[in-house]
Amino acid sequence: QARLGRIVDRMDRAGDGDGWVSLAELRSWIAHTQQRHIRDSVSAAWDTYDTDRDGRVGWEELRNATYGHYAPGEEFHDVEDAETYKKMLARDERRFRVADQDGDSMATREELTAFLHPEEFPHMRDIVIAETLEDLDKNKDGYVQVEEYITGV
Repeated sequence: QARLGRIVDRMDRAGDGDGWVSLAELRSWIAHTQQRHIRDSVSAAWDTYDTDRDGRVGWEELRNATYGHYAPGEEFHDVEDAETYKKMLARDERRFRVADQDGDSMATREELTAFLHPEEFPHMRDIVIAETLEDLDKNKDGYVQVEEYITGV
């Protein structure tokens, strides 16, 4: 209760000190905590992905940090693993290309944020929609049937 009380005090930003959280204050608090989560997530990822410490994250750095240094022609022990790897890699590369607004194959912190949290960026909406449809369209017919929608991802 004490912790919740401290959070309510932080959320009660109207300055009235009434101990109540208005809808506007709640919305503001949710937006604030969401942005803090995104900042923390990107900061942690930045340290992982910017392996050459040049202040930018290249596609090769991101790919190698995420998927390892797999070279084309190397064998997977399982055909299904190979297909999954190829699909995930292609999906991430496509998303990276959309996030990379200047097309230099190097992500700034803002571009990496768009890659990691595409739902927060208007220019990423089409890729979010495409990925969602791909995830839901289990039979790959280009449509999402009610059964596919209900079972979800």
